[in-house]
Amino acid sequence: MFFSNLFKRNESLDKNMERHILFAPNYLITTEELPKAKRYIFGGHSILVIEETSGGKGLYFERSRASKSNKFTPEGDNKIHIGFQSIKDQHYIIFGFRQGLAALDAGDQISFSFKNEENLMLNLEAPVENFGESKKYACNLRAQITQEEAELFRSRLVHSYTAQSEKGIEVSSTELDKDFSRKLRELAQTYAFCLRHYYK
Repeated sequence: MFFSNLFKRNESLDKNMERHILFAPNYLITTEELPKAKRYIFGGHSILVIEETSGGKGLYFERSRASKSNKFTPEGDNKIHIGFQSIKDQHYIIFGFRQGLAALDAGDQISFSFKNEENLMLNLEAPVENFGESKKYACNLRAQITQEEAELFRSRLVHSYTAQSEKGIEVSSTELDKDFSRKLRELAQTYAFCLRHYYK
């Protein structure tokens, strides 16, 4: 989302990534206790944090092995960046829109088509809060999803997306190549796994 600079550089975390790079992407290697939070390191693919604050808890990505696994760049001149986040009891797919898609706003919609011909239409909203002590994601818009919808991204490859304005005017429609689809599914697998087992 925003995602070229989504993750701050951190030598210690980068070394963790290198150390565990040979493990399966969604294999939980280790956990680390942090002040008011716990860090989950997955086989060199992703590092997630579940953070506790006075306002509740949140789940967010701190690292991902490959930059393309947490962003789409399907066209050079019309980009969508995408990721996942949970705040309290709500789960979100979060977006950073660039260039042609930057015209999208709260109230507009984005639809994902999966390889099994299933479709998921989501309503975009403004990201009204940033969870935790510091800003974790610089996203333009987000869409609330259920845990079952997170599981859909986990289990199915995304074939394409279509974005349209609140008035029903199509803004963009783009097919995604296998590499983008696979890496998005890997990201969703890690996110859904944490939701099921640790985000309680």
